[in-house]
Amino acid sequence: MRKLLPTLTRGLVALAATGALVAAGAGTAAAQEIEPLAEPFSFNVTADGTTINYTATGVPYIFLLGHCATTLIDAVKAAPIVGPAVVQTMSDESVNYLELIADLREADAIVDAQVKSTPRDGVVTGAFTDVPVGAYAVGTICNANPDLVGIGGAIVIGDILPPGISTGSVEDAIGGGA
Repeated sequence: MRKLLPTLTRGLVALAATGALVAAGAGTAAAQEIEPLAEPFSFNVTADGTTINYTATGVPYIFLLGHCATTLIDAVKAAPIVGPAVVQTMSDESVNYLELIADLREADAIVDAQVKSTPRDGVVTGAFTDVPVGAYAVGTICNANPDLVGIGGAIVIGDILPPGISTGSVEDAIGGGA
């Protein structure tokens, strides 16, 4: 089990990076003065009914260019595509992320993507609504900065629970978080 969690974590980070690239495109932001925040970057994902909510905190504000690009990925459809890339990453081999993104699109594994501007308080929130029942990965990258990447997982079970009861997140289940 001790080897499984680091391996799973590396795989989820690779999936997050891939999802973030999908949402953000290949472009990068021009250099801007960044207003640092006191709190470190964190990312949280929860499911409530057919809605997946996410929150990124500790995102530095960059005038006009600050943003978080977040992608919702069907984990079941993505697994056979991302699996080999995870193995390559763990073996310190290079991964062709553009090809990986194309393969995810072809497999219909990318469910949705959003780009949200970063407010001055450094908290970016969003929601994917009317998500079909299933297992999902939610990945984000903020300000096109590899140090501001987050990944979370959510299982959507539909509206069988009363409103306000969350199915939680991967971080809730295993402890920790980004």
